[in-house]
Amino acid sequence: MRIEQVDPPRVGHPCGHPADLKGGDAAANAQVVRDLVTGKPGPVRDAVLLNAAGAVAAHRGLSGDLHADLRDGLVAVTDAVDSGAARGCWSVGSAWQRSCGPPNTQSSTESNRPL
Repeated sequence: MRIEQVDPPRVGHPCGHPADLKGGDAAANAQVVRDLVTGKPGPVRDAVLLNAAGAVAAHRGLSGDLHADLRDGLVAVTDAVDSGAARGCWSVGSAWQRSCGPPNTQSSTESNRPL
């Protein structure tokens, strides 16, 4: 195991500030997601894309050059957002969530019963 620190500028990505990622109420947060999946630039998009690039890099297997792996992952995740594929996934997920009704309020014992 090796510990490395990600340097966003080394992968062509800006550094953000934690305050730029502060959420809001449900409506505000939903708008942030809509903005993200429609390609609106900003610190949320930057943070999400870099995080997703890390997941892609880990899934593909790391080469030993973390920043190169992240750059490759950024290409894939940026394409997914910019092509509209992410918007399609979010739309399907939103429709599914609306169709499921209110959250399950059963006790954990009841919800663990086999179907």
